[in-house]
Amino acid sequence: MGVTVYFLGAVIVALLGVWQSESFLYTSHECVANDGPFSCTYEEARDKFRAAITPFLRDANDMQSYPVSDEGLEIDIAYIGSKAPTGLVIHMSGTHGVEAHAGAGVQTDWLRKLSEGTGGKEVTEFIQPDRNVGIVFVSLLNPYGMKYGRRFNENSVDLNRNLLTDKQWESLKKSGGNAKKEYEQFDVPLFNPPRPAVWSDSWLTLPKALYYTVIYGVNTLKTAVVTGQYYNPKGIFYTGDKIQPSYQAVTDYFQNRSELFSNVRTTMIVDVHTGLGPAGIDTLMPDSDAVCNYFPGAPVCDSHASEATTEVAAGYELVWGTTSKLITALPLGIPGSHMHVCQEFGTVPGIMVVNALVLENMAYHYGTSGVSRETFQQGLRDAFYVRNDAWEELVRARGALVLEQAIVGVSKA
Repeated sequence: MGVTVYFLGAVIVALLGVWQSESFLYTSHECVANDGPFSCTYEEARDKFRAAITPFLRDANDMQSYPVSDEGLEIDIAYIGSKAPTGLVIHMSGTHGVEAHAGAGVQTDWLRKLSEGTGGKEVTEFIQPDRNVGIVFVSLLNPYGMKYGRRFNENSVDLNRNLLTDKQWESLKKSGGNAKKEYEQFDVPLFNPPRPAVWSDSWLTLPKALYYTVIYGVNTLKTAVVTGQYYNPKGIFYTGDKIQPSYQAVTDYFQNRSELFSNVRTTMIVDVHTGLGPAGIDTLMPDSDAVCNYFPGAPVCDSHASEATTEVAAGYELVWGTTSKLITALPLGIPGSHMHVCQEFGTVPGIMVVNALVLENMAYHYGTSGVSRETFQQGLRDAFYVRNDAWEELVRARGALVLEQAIVGVSKA
């Protein structure tokens, strides 16, 4: 029976991949350095962003680079726009390091076109020095993850589960996680096998995941994995036990420029991710239903504040510590109201994303046997970055539109 389930699982997964991702799946081209906005490596993405932002920097303090580990890696945070903003957009890329290819590409492409006069025409007036909108670009929040093909940071922490209040930290210390019971039942057999990764895992983990999905249900499995956990530092979706250095960099930037942001009345945070949903199609996941009004025409806008109505957003109701808490969990000193939207671009079927996460995490913590760790690093990159022109064009277009809609929205502050 078990063998039959595994075999059927593999077939269904293959069919699901072809159906959901259509021509995008299995059509990634080889990633080579290029002049386009999308990048293969951390260094390439960093250099492209720096070149693209430079024409807009008026003050020596407008852009700061912050080292976040002993690997010589840095986060770039830069400001453009009004000299006295009342509306502020914070646009973030690379919260989950290996997902940075999309968000960094959106930032670089938008800045290039704005500089060339071929893009941003609908919003240029709002970000002039004498107008009221400013934009802070947080570029490559998790540089370690992008450089080394990890979703998590240099401390194996998920930065999108790490922005917790003191009360939440205390709660997690006691409970281990909001879905600890659910997480534990899948921990060793599926999420975190405590052994070296081998080549056959690439094929066996997929049907295993499908087996647990059939037995326990999609929502149970998804809730268990995405909610995050506090008790296992080597496990996927680990919240950490303290605020991470990346967020200290963000805090330092805003505190050092507190006077610039002292008149802000409305802030919109846009955090770009990849992984879930049909390939190239973005799901907007705001922190309240009202935020959807800022983004007319979105393919999907599904709030975490109420019961999710789409497969992409389902299972996130118990998640704590996302970038939606950037202003409330960190002492940034930004006044006024604030809103948040996660823009999630689909890549490959979700079960394949989880498979790639599990294998890379095994290889990182326990090594490999008979296969290189780079194999699983590349597998994770492939799960979060579909390297073809059609996918990249969808990401560029929708990424730019959401950024510009956010600018228009806060301009009314």
